[in-house]
Amino acid sequence: MSLVSTTLRRFVISPFDHLLKKTKASLSRKINSISGTNVLEGDDVLDLPPASWSQWLDEWRPTKAVVYEGSVSLAIEAFFTIYGLSVRDWQLHVWLQRLPISDMASKEINNDCDELNVFSLLGDSAMYLQNQQGHFRDLALNFQMPSIENAASWLSDLKSKQVVWDPEPARVSLLRALGVSAYWLDPKAPTNGWLNQKAASDPAKWESLLGLAPPAADHILVIGHAGFAWDREYAEECRKGCLDLSSPIAYLPGWEEMIIASTSSAMAQSGWLANAAEVVEQMVWITRQDAEVDKSFEALTVKTCLQKPPITPSELRSKLNGEKIFASAEDRSSPTCKELFAWESGKPSDAGVLVSLYNYSDK
Repeated sequence: MSLVSTTLRRFVISPFDHLLKKTKASLSRKINSISGTNVLEGDDVLDLPPASWSQWLDEWRPTKAVVYEGSVSLAIEAFFTIYGLSVRDWQLHVWLQRLPISDMASKEINNDCDELNVFSLLGDSAMYLQNQQGHFRDLALNFQMPSIENAASWLSDLKSKQVVWDPEPARVSLLRALGVSAYWLDPKAPTNGWLNQKAASDPAKWESLLGLAPPAADHILVIGHAGFAWDREYAEECRKGCLDLSSPIAYLPGWEEMIIASTSSAMAQSGWLANAAEVVEQMVWITRQDAEVDKSFEALTVKTCLQKPPITPSELRSKLNGEKIFASAEDRSSPTCKELFAWESGKPSDAGVLVSLYNYSDK
C-alpha cells in the first residue's frame, strides 16, 4: 500500500475509531455503575449521523446491554408508545410480560384511539393517592431501526420518553450512546403476570375470539403451513390415528391468516401461545425461505424451532430427535412392455418426452 493511500485511510477511518473507543469507554463506565435510570449525558452523548448507525450496530453486536435494575412503578395512567409493532401483534404482548413492572395482571389496557402504536395502562388510583413522584408515566418499547429519512424524528421521540426498552442489545447500546434512557428487554426475564389476566388466559376467549381449543398437552405444536407433502402425510396420520406415535403433532396451518381486529383478540392470541409454551413438548414455526428470525420466539418459555418448508411429519420427528434423514430408494426391474411404434433419427435430440400411465399419487 502506498504512503498516500495509507495516509488517506487513516484520515477517513480514524475519526470513527476514535469515537467508537470513546463511546465504549463511556458506556463501560456507565454500565459498571448503573443505577436507577441513569443515561449518558453531557460529553458522553455522541452526535452520530444516521448513516453511520448500521456500522455502529455491527461494532456493538457482541457487547452486553444494560438491564434495568429493580422494578418500575407506574403512574395512575401510564402511556406506552410502540415502535415497530402494534397493540394487535401477539409479539408485543409476549414482550410486555417480560417488562420489570410489578403487578401487570391488575393493569387495565386502554386503546380507544385509532392509533395502533399507543396505549395506556390504568391502575388502581387508591395505590397512588399518597405520592406520584418517581412513578413513570411516559414509556416506550422499540423493535425497529428507522429509515434515514425518519431517523431524526424517531430519535427525538425516544429521547422524550422516561424509559425505553428494546430486545436488541446492540441497538440499546447505540440508543444510550445517543442519549436515550434505553434498557435491554431480556427475553428470559421473569414474567410479570401480564398474560395471566382473564383477557389472555381464559379458554372461552380463545374459542370466541380465535376459534381455538386449548393447546394439546405433550404434543409437537407446528404453526404455519408446512407444504402440500406435509398435508398429505399428516392427513394420512390423522386418518389412521396417531395414538401409537411417540410424538403426536398438533398442526395450525392458518395461523398467519388469523384475523386479529382488536386488542382483545391479540391478547387472547398471545395468552394462547403463552399457555401452549407451558404444556406442549416443542413448538415449531414454519417460516418462509426469505423470512428473518423473529426474536419474539425467544420470549416464549418452550423450546422453539424454526423450520422452512417443504418437510413432512416423519422428517420433522427425525430432525427433532437428531436422526439423519435419508431418501427412500429401491431397485425395481423394468416391466415387460409391448412396442407399438418406433421411430429413430440420426440427428441429436433437443428434448425427450415420457408418457406414463403409472399412478404416482402415493409417492
